[in-house]
Amino acid sequence: MKKEIKILMIILIITILLRSIHLYDKAYGTDESASINNARVIIEKGPTYMSEFGNPPLFFFLLGILLALTKSILVLKTFMVIIGLLNIILFYILVSKLTNKKTALVSAFLLSINPMHVLFSQHIRVYILLMLVYILSLIIFIKLRETKEKKYLIYLFIIYVISIYLHYLSGTFVLTQLIWFLIENRKNKEIIKSFFIFGTIALILLLPLIPYFISQYNYLLPQGNLVTGSKVTLQTALYPIYKFSTMLDISSTPKIAPYLIITAPIVFLVFLIGIMRFWKEDRRKTIFILTNFILPILLLIILTLFFPIYSFKYVSFLLPLYVLFIGKNHETIIGKILLLIIIILWLTVLFHYYSIVTQHHWTINFAV
Repeated sequence: MKKEIKILMIILIITILLRSIHLYDKAYGTDESASINNARVIIEKGPTYMSEFGNPPLFFFLLGILLALTKSILVLKTFMVIIGLLNIILFYILVSKLTNKKTALVSAFLLSINPMHVLFSQHIRVYILLMLVYILSLIIFIKLRETKEKKYLIYLFIIYVISIYLHYLSGTFVLTQLIWFLIENRKNKEIIKSFFIFGTIALILLLPLIPYFISQYNYLLPQGNLVTGSKVTLQTALYPIYKFSTMLDISSTPKIAPYLIITAPIVFLVFLIGIMRFWKEDRRKTIFILTNFILPILLLIILTLFFPIYSFKYVSFLLPLYVLFIGKNHETIIGKILLLIIIILWLTVLFHYYSIVTQHHWTINFAV
């Protein structure tokens, strides 16, 4: 067995262990009980059931199937951990394609101990599954860029359809990738033609969502439930970066763990240093990764101008790209020291999470 595979296996074991702590006695987090209830009802009444979340039905349908087969909430919790584990494996593959295996191993380890990733892997919500789909879309997108083979374009549109059926706001990363594809291939008439053919088929497959979306919109709007997030200010615009860095609630941290206030600034600094290292190595690749990281956030901001729905959760699928830039710092001695500091800080955050996660008020401190 190759050395890289052995190290990856160790990382996967760490991934499972960190997500197993208090997995089965964790108090329900934000909207978890609603997810379970929706899963039950969607099986009983069918996919036309109008979710109070205002989300598409696919995630609830998957949960509902598991509940129908096993009658166990524990299975749902295990399912989320498995999805989190698959995240790490696909992330390793993605980073290997973008950089090298050493950076891929470092980045995979960092993602395995990242507080947001650990929390979402224990949280019965769609976000960790959406992150998996996003990573897969990037892997396929890169393969399409390399080969220009139509089969990867087909795979990509299949992923896009699945992602929209999981969460409407996955459209931010779908649109980002479509824009990049059209700009990069604007002179290739043959592949552009295939793009519009397969894109049309994808739109047809999404047609069943239209009445579902309209019924949700008409139901939720009068109640004010479309206001699921906040309006955009400079602080809220940067909040996803803060949550990627620490996951602790920004207002609770000074009270419950003031020594962890330094976590977000340090992680963000290392993120910026990682961008510079990427830029020196390959500018085009850096632009590609940054575009896929920044544009979904900007698209969500634009949407929030019409509906105050801005939330870090809706772009949480971007976490792997954030961690990728951080992992790049392993190449220098100073970078290794900074990564060691981040590892200590993230494990400290997780220790605090484990100490309160069995209590019902834990979501106040972590705001998921």
